[in-house]
Amino acid sequence: MAKAEAENPKNKNFGLAVPVEDKKVTTPENAENTKPAVPKTDKKPEMYAVYINPGESLQSIADKFVGIGMFESQAEFIALAEEMKATTSMKYGNFKIPANATKKEVISMLIVAP
Repeated sequence: MAKAEAENPKNKNFGLAVPVEDKKVTTPENAENTKPAVPKTDKKPEMYAVYINPGESLQSIADKFVGIGMFESQAEFIALAEEMKATTSMKYGNFKIPANATKKEVISMLIVAP
């Protein structure tokens, strides 16, 4: 089973919004010689990886962007998506969002397949 998983790796971060860092990931094999994948720091990451599941609700998607600090509230995200007529055209998949993207750029990225 492990061999099959190694040949066909799956995204185990389904539904998460996480900073994208250029650090080594700690695994049981290299735990002694690596730094944590996401160190605790006040430095803002350059990119975020946001995974949108197929059929995920607009509210759930909004919560991810509120959680990483790109929007102040779920209502703000939804209002902008409505204004941009993007509420029913958001795609699913793994999106890499620059941390300095504007709110309109974020919504625009979500309506184009990653």
